[in-house]
Amino acid sequence: MTNYPQYPRDLITTADAARILGVSPNTLQMRRAAGLPPRFYKYGPGRHTHVRYSRRDVLDYLALCLTEPKVKATTEVSRGRK
Repeated sequence: MTNYPQYPRDLITTADAARILGVSPNTLQMRRAAGLPPRFYKYGPGRHTHVRYSRRDVLDYLALCLTEPKVKATTEVSRGRK
């Protein structure tokens, strides 16, 4: 019996990944061509290749994009008065 690697069971299409990330499917296609994240799976022969993303990988990538504000929030909001 052959031992096959474990692949994710949460594979989603490019359109679904784009919706999660808030970008167009074309943006993800350009990112793939440039070798940029998120990671993806590509399978199938020649022109009939299928591309899928692991939902977990897409969410992990989104978490890496989180940016913290450089200025700490204060309890009082300035109203432009001096």
